[in-house]
Amino acid sequence: MYNAFVAAAFGIAMMFLAGCSEAPPLPLSVGVSPWIGNDPFVFAYERRYVDRSRVKVVELASSSQALRTLDNGLLDAAALTLDEALRLADKGAAIRIVAVLAMSHGADAIVARSPITRPAQLKGKRIGIEDGSAGRLVLARMMETSPLRSNDVLLLRLEASQQEDALRDGWVDAIVTFEPMKSRLQGDGYQVIFDSSAMPGEIIDVLVVRADVLERRLEDIVDLLAGWQRGVTALHTTPEAFADLLAPSTSLTPAQYRAALDGLTFVTLEQSTELLSGQPAPLAARHTGLAKLMVDLEMIDGPPDWRTLIVDTAARAAMKRTESGP
Repeated sequence: MYNAFVAAAFGIAMMFLAGCSEAPPLPLSVGVSPWIGNDPFVFAYERRYVDRSRVKVVELASSSQALRTLDNGLLDAAALTLDEALRLADKGAAIRIVAVLAMSHGADAIVARSPITRPAQLKGKRIGIEDGSAGRLVLARMMETSPLRSNDVLLLRLEASQQEDALRDGWVDAIVTFEPMKSRLQGDGYQVIFDSSAMPGEIIDVLVVRADVLERRLEDIVDLLAGWQRGVTALHTTPEAFADLLAPSTSLTPAQYRAALDGLTFVTLEQSTELLSGQPAPLAARHTGLAKLMVDLEMIDGPPDWRTLIVDTAARAAMKRTESGP
């Protein structure tokens, strides 16, 4: 009788303690837009190269949505372009750049309807562009190489998910876009009249994490970056399997998808660590010109505090983890 009473009391105590214990933390939420340069994250998540109990890759409709949700605290991290990260920091957001992911050398472009075949023919035309996106830089560089001035064209603010239909339906004459939309439109006869191969090193993707999250969840961020490295490795070692998994969601054939990847270079963890380490970090030293251009375009008020913005801790730890094996 006594033993039964003790057992029952022990069971009740364990139930009480279980009820009072803290719930496990939600997975680290990482936002990615439908830009092809984010696909190693998607591949790593689909193939379970990351621990899904600790990390969740959230596929969003646009980079603008990723910016908004990160800024509002609804995401822990996001894959953004460097200029997007600088704009977010300029607004006062406490964020950190923890990895360099990819560099565009043709995957971002301005695509136009027939009969437009060169930038000068855009005079008096309508151009669709995503608000607050890297497209502002692409458009600015195109303007520099043509006789066009800013008041020669009409800009229409469109989310990335709206641009393709707007061009096909004739609402705009050109759009500032990126892969995989670029390849889909080229396949249907639309003309690329400018792309990021003319502005090497300026469109660069980074992983941005909220500063408070970096302090609390470094190990989860390391797990995410280790998964990124495994995704990049799979892209290079088994490109057919990589394309077979991801091409269907882009409405490209696997062959078209692999061709689209030629417009960007993925950055390894070792390269990322090199770019983020030191004072000044090479990433900062190489992109003071980008920051100046953004100031000139009134995209930011002043140059960033690179020393605070760039942190190499997570990339360095993830590199060591991948070197030592799974």
